[in-house]
Amino acid sequence: MVVYFLDNDIIIKLSAYNLFWKTMKAWGVTDPSIRVLPTASGYIRRAPNIQAQYNQEICTRACQVTDKSDKASVSPTSLEYQQLLGVMGIDQGEALLLSATEEESEFFIVTADKRCLRALANSGMTTTLARLQHRIICLEQLVIQLIQQSTDFNTIYRRINNAVECEFSVTEAFKLADQSAIIQRLQAEVDRLRNETGNLLVL
Repeated sequence: MVVYFLDNDIIIKLSAYNLFWKTMKAWGVTDPSIRVLPTASGYIRRAPNIQAQYNQEICTRACQVTDKSDKASVSPTSLEYQQLLGVMGIDQGEALLLSATEEESEFFIVTADKRCLRALANSGMTTTLARLQHRIICLEQLVIQLIQQSTDFNTIYRRINNAVECEFSVTEAFKLADQSAIIQRLQAEVDRLRNETGNLLVL
């Protein structure tokens, strides 16, 4: 089974759009294959920045995901985990998710944290970077896939445009009325991120 490690950012943003499960289905991600941080539910429920930006309905949707999903784990003595903790721009949760992939033969990391990806790409951790080549899926890639797989673009368009603004690139893309123009704008963001992060993003 391919395992998908999801960070808090991707869960809360897709929940804000009310498109989490539709997006997972579009990418072919099954419920049992999802891994989240063990602290995800508590963070979403209590973090002041989350509470300030998102309403209770969004947080509840996000916690429905995190509560039912299996939790990622890593030994606190893992050398890679300790090294990642020392990289400026990678927080403890991202370090855990990244290093948890050591135990899986088939995996992807699904993240909306571009700062983390840039920090990872410039970390000099050659062994880790080699293992993570083409294993990262960003938010814009998910949304492109969702649009391309969906038979109800109007629902996607409406939900994202009615949602709280939480990802600038997605908000700006959906100001465009044409479906192909939206995809082009999102793809431009993917290409920009790929230029900044080397071979990390999936092809």
